[in-house]
Amino acid sequence: MSVDKANVNRWVSVSLLTLLAVFALLLLLQFAATLFGPSKSACTKQVCLVKFLEGPPAFNNEVVAAYMRDNYFLPQAASEYRLSGHDGSSPTFNAVVEFTREYFKNKRGGVFVDLGAGDGEYRSLTLHLEKSLGWSGLLVEPNPKLYRRLLKKGRKAQLTKACVSPFTYPSKVIYTCT
Repeated sequence: MSVDKANVNRWVSVSLLTLLAVFALLLLLQFAATLFGPSKSACTKQVCLVKFLEGPPAFNNEVVAAYMRDNYFLPQAASEYRLSGHDGSSPTFNAVVEFTREYFKNKRGGVFVDLGAGDGEYRSLTLHLEKSLGWSGLLVEPNPKLYRRLLKKGRKAQLTKACVSPFTYPSKVIYTCT
């Protein structure tokens, strides 16, 4: 049985050209996706949140960032502070406040993230930084009752009613108040 070398060469050539064409098409599609990206309307509330919770999004996904900013973060209050004066002072708490003052050495204009911000006043380590040193930041409080109190304090930081994921990516968790 003889093998027709011309036929084999033709099939190998066609196979290689097909493979190169598919590879070129994939490169072209990747380039177009990088250049143009997804449409800005591709992220509706339900679709975006579901996709966001499926696993790690790209760290620089502008659509997801805009969705989160527009739907989950409140800007800082424009009104004056409305504090009750109940800051929860105790010798231990005062020592921690003094330590933060010494640690940051009166640094002005810093940025903080306060996880479990509570009502934004009682035993808040960031309130001093915000009021006295002009810091800004993000107050994160998942408890609905405390979050409602936090909204009334007039803090000069962004607010969000959320919790921190126990994973390195966003996840959906069930919060139970105790």
